[in-house]
Amino acid sequence: MKQEEQEQKPEIKDEHVKETPQQQEPAVAPLPLSYLALDKHSSKMAQKQLLQDKEEANRLFEKMAAETYISGLHKGKWSSDETWIRFCLLPIESRKFLRDIDVNRTLARTRGTDKDAALGGKAIPTSRTLTKMLAVLGSAKRAGVVPDQYTYQEMIAINASLLNFSHALEWLDKMIKSGIQPTIRPYRTLLKGYSTIPSEIDNTRQLWRSIKSKIEHGLIAPSEPDATVATIDIKSYTCMLAAECRVGNFEQALSLLDEMEAAGLQPDITVRN
Repeated sequence: MKQEEQEQKPEIKDEHVKETPQQQEPAVAPLPLSYLALDKHSSKMAQKQLLQDKEEANRLFEKMAAETYISGLHKGKWSSDETWIRFCLLPIESRKFLRDIDVNRTLARTRGTDKDAALGGKAIPTSRTLTKMLAVLGSAKRAGVVPDQYTYQEMIAINASLLNFSHALEWLDKMIKSGIQPTIRPYRTLLKGYSTIPSEIDNTRQLWRSIKSKIEHGLIAPSEPDATVATIDIKSYTCMLAAECRVGNFEQALSLLDEMEAAGLQPDITVRN
């Protein structure tokens, strides 16, 4: 009986104790498709902006590297070797910021005849010097620099100093075919090279006649800005005089001296010596 009473005893609830409802995680609504598309668009825009910023940073670096090189090239006193090394260290993409005047100065300093590059004395160009200059010119042309008369002059000068007269003449021909009318300077450079070799006296005389003919036909541009016609300068006469003296043709040398004075050119100490 006691067991039955215990089983039938009603359950007593405490009215002050409230039932805690079962907590459920709130349902997460899916993102609208338009929001997802906007998020992808924003991500692409951010990536594009990041790429543009990176390209702009690279461009600024390349330009600054070129400006640093140009400043040192024109204001510093780099030797031939230092000029070559600094050009090689210049990033390839920076070379598109070089002007023709910068390329020509690089060629002159690499050749070693620039007064600063020579450091008080003229360097002696070698075949290795020519190789370096060709590399500089090739790189500059790939960067978009167009050779001018001074570029061609440097290439004529290095070949003439190495006694590569056929190559020097080829560069002169390239200069003319590019539409540039040469002054007497490249012809004088060739004349100077020929005049140092007595065995080249025939070529020296032929070039001298060619210079006179080209001046007569207006194929050589005036060296002076205010001049209307080209003339043979005292340096060219000096080269020809030296060539005739080296082969013992003093009669022709005196004739050239008279011709020079008739043209209004006064012999300097170099000519008299």
